[in-house]
Amino acid sequence: MPGLADKVLVLSRGWRPMGVVRARKAIGLVAVSHAVIVCPQTYGTYSLHDWAGLPARGNVPRIQAVRFSFDRPEVIVLYRTNRRAHLPIRFSRRSVFQRDRYTCQYCLRVLRPEALTIDHVLPRSRGGRTSWENCVAACVSCNLAKGSSSPGDRVPKLRQRPRQPHWTALLENRPSWDSFLRRARCS
Repeated sequence: MPGLADKVLVLSRGWRPMGVVRARKAIGLVAVSHAVIVCPQTYGTYSLHDWAGLPARGNVPRIQAVRFSFDRPEVIVLYRTNRRAHLPIRFSRRSVFQRDRYTCQYCLRVLRPEALTIDHVLPRSRGGRTSWENCVAACVSCNLAKGSSSPGDRVPKLRQRPRQPHWTALLENRPSWDSFLRRARCS
């Protein structure tokens, strides 16, 4: 069913972002009264029945239930939890590229994922580890120019020090989530 696999932002009872779930899971949480739907424009909260009574927004997929249809929710808030999210970010090639915004960290060129490589700032041959703090996105030519040199050698200069990103930095950019995610990044 279209729209059920889309992502929905989950907020705690204190309206802090906790994570992301598929729309199917979010609708299930609302249907069993564990959460309510939040309208990102007005911050109003709605039960599933009340949400279905609102007029359709043209740019959001519609979900067809047995007796009614409704817009796919974009944000839900849980009733029973107030914990802060400390979601672990899995280290992977894709997540390093997302953290670095698909930009070579030496020459600052924005490239497609196929044109990027992972560079170990301190090479593995010199004891460098594969971690958030030692890996950056690099274009092939900069990575070859650096070779197995370490930061103290005469090599292309690293533009910013790598670090583990906040979990919200790896979410796709959705305007309806911005006001909620800004609050999470500040805390």
